[in-house]
Amino acid sequence: MEIKDVMTRLGKVRSEANLSAREVSLRIGKSGQYLSQIESGRITLSVETLLDILKVCNCSEEKFFSENFESFNEDKQLKALLSSLPQNKKKSLIEFLSK
Repeated sequence: MEIKDVMTRLGKVRSEANLSAREVSLRIGKSGQYLSQIESGRITLSVETLLDILKVCNCSEEKFFSENFESFNEDKQLKALLSSLPQNKKKSLIEFLSK
């Protein structure tokens, strides 16, 4: 993942949490402009700060770094449902979806 992708995802994570850059900055103990400066590339984002931001925004590291960020929650739900199916139902579903 490139740094521009990290910045894009940070914006999405903040948006999902309904938090402004200023709110997130203050909640992680930084100045109000801190996150805006990171997002604009004026300050380098450390791993520690990224983890703090994810915590404030209630986003897991697993979701943030997942290949399918946009559909992460749905994918997780589907995996849980599929895991709970009996073997014969899994085979039937595979056959159905393969048609």
